[in-house]
Order: sequence, then structure tokens, then C-alpha cells
Amino acid sequence: MIDGYLLRNRLLRKALKVMDQTMGLFGLLRQRRPVPTDVKKILVIKPDHLGDVVLSFSILPALKKKYPQAQVHFLCGRWAKELAEGNPYIFQVHYLDHFMLNRQGGGGRFKKLGVFVCDLRSFYQTVRRERFDLALDLRAYFPNFLPFLFFADIRCKIGFNTAGFGFVLDRSIAWREDVHETEHFLDVVKALDLEAEIKEIDLSYLVRGSKQPGKKICVLHPGAGRRVKQWDLKNWQELAVHLSAQGWHVRVTGGGKDRALGESITCGLNAQNLCGKTTIPELAQAVYESDCVIGVDSFVAHLSAALGVKTIALFNGIEKPGQWKPLGKDVRVLVKEVECSPCFLKAGCAEMNCMQHSLTNLIRELEA
Repeated sequence: MIDGYLLRNRLLRKALKVMDQTMGLFGLLRQRRPVPTDVKKILVIKPDHLGDVVLSFSILPALKKKYPQAQVHFLCGRWAKELAEGNPYIFQVHYLDHFMLNRQGGGGRFKKLGVFVCDLRSFYQTVRRERFDLALDLRAYFPNFLPFLFFADIRCKIGFNTAGFGFVLDRSIAWREDVHETEHFLDVVKALDLEAEIKEIDLSYLVRGSKQPGKKICVLHPGAGRRVKQWDLKNWQELAVHLSAQGWHVRVTGGGKDRALGESITCGLNAQNLCGKTTIPELAQAVYESDCVIGVDSFVAHLSAALGVKTIALFNGIEKPGQWKPLGKDVRVLVKEVECSPCFLKAGCAEMNCMQHSLTNLIRELEA
């Protein structure tokens, strides 16, 4: 964090600081509203990617315990639809595809911006209709959702000011360094005067079938939303060959853009390429049936950990693994120590030595 902001772009950081200071003066004239005592409707805001949404579910049990009669509404991108809709702690899911966070294919920037504008209009209609008592914005990074909360008539707004627009909040949560991301979310709900701790995230509602006895299954998930998280294709191919030789049934999972990658890994082997062929519940079922999941820092690592499956996750050195590691009973995070880590460079570097993980070390973890 630099000057109170989780931003490395110096110009943007300075612009936000000037705006926050200016609007903060006007904010002195606005009374900060306390947390209502008669909370009936809560809006939890998490328009991030799938893995982040999974981590945000960690606070829902504590929230429901504090307000057992309240309706918990959840705002997220449509890419998280299948993940959020079945969650037993969520009363209703609302959608907003933030154009700066939307990785979905099939449209350029202007089309995504158009979808966002329509979603924003729908969001304000929802706010007027539902009359929320609390809004908990869990996104601490730029772009956050606070600019749009400014115009939302919600009795109390709680969140982070680390990406600007903190003047919108009735209660601003201090950011702590060197803690897991779920601890940041926990700090938000602790502002509601409740005692809580992070427990394991339960995604069992995604699974309908049972495990297949007598069959050793290993899921490989090589793809990620960003290139800098990916491991070399040759390593995945050699790993798949080794697993097959050891009697494992190999399944490769991923999105539609990973189909060619999956084919390159499974070619010539008695293995399944499921890339682009599964819904989120079907993916969860495939993961649940497996004995081990090996992947990079991605949604599937969080999914498998939450489902109680042995998870081996390959992390790069851009961020601190301790902040983003999957939560579960049997999780191994592999990190290659390099001098420049963590660098916090979103695009990484040309070498990406921090992703040159040893195949031998990975196999050793698998067999441990």
C-alpha cells in the first residue's frame, strides 16, 4: 500500500487522493450514519472473478448468525451466476458485469461498457425496490464499486477506501498488511460488532453425485485468467505422462479458450480433456470425484480446496501467496523463491522465473 492506496499507478493515485481530499471536505457536512439496529436486508458486493467470489463466501455464515432474520443479497458478475445462486446463505443474487473486470469473450470494450451501463441502471432500480439497510463492499482494489454506491440510497455503507472514494462510506475499514484476504472480509463484518472467525468455505451445494470408488483420479487445471500465472506446457505434458504411467486417470479442466491447451496435454494418453465442456456445477462434480487437483492460482484451486480435495497450487511471485492461498484441509502451495518476489507487477516480467517450478518437487508433494 502506498499513501493509503492499493495502487501502483502514481498519476491515478494522486488524482484519487486530490479527489478524496476535496470531497472529504464536503463529506464533513454529511453525518456518518451508524449501523442500523433493525437490519432486514443486506447487500454484499463482490463483482470480482470466481476465486475472489469463493473467498468472499467465508463471511456469509457469520453474517447470517448475526442477523438470522435478514435477507442477504449478493451482487456479482454474471460469470459467478452458477456459483452464487445455489449458496444457502444468499437470499437473492443480483448481477453487474463491471466492464473493467469482465474477462468474458464475445464482445469488445464498448459492448462490455454498454452491458455495464444497463446493469448499473438495473442496480439502482433494485436499490429503490429493496431498500437495503446495509451495503458491504468487499472490493478493496481499483476499480472499486464505491463511486456507484454514492448515488444509492442505502442506510449504511461499509467498505475499504484503499481504491479511492472513501467519502462515500459511513464506516471505512482499515487495511491490514500480511493477512489472508478472508481476514480483510472479516474486518468488514466485525464493524457490525460481531465476533467471528474464518472457517472452511463450504461449496458442497454445488455437488450432486458421489465419489467413484476404486479409481484414482487427478485433475489438472493449467489455465488461468492471466498469462503470468501459467506454468510451461512441457511441464504439464510430462506431468500427465507420469500420472498415467502411475495408474492415475487424468482429467484436464479449463475454459473454452483452454481447449487447445487441454488437447496438447491429453494427446496420446488415456485422459479426458474437459476444457470448455463443463458448467460450474459439472466442474465441481469432476473435482469432487477426484483424489487430487493440481493447478495454478485460479478458481479451481479454491474450488477443490473448499470441496475437501487434496490441492496442489502453483503460485507466482507477483503477489504474496499467504494472502491468496486456497482455504481447505489439504492444501499445498508451491512457491519458487526469487529475489524480486513479491514484485506486485500486474503484468509480471519477461522471464517470470517465479513460475519455473520444479516438476520433481511437484511430484514429491503429490506422493507425500
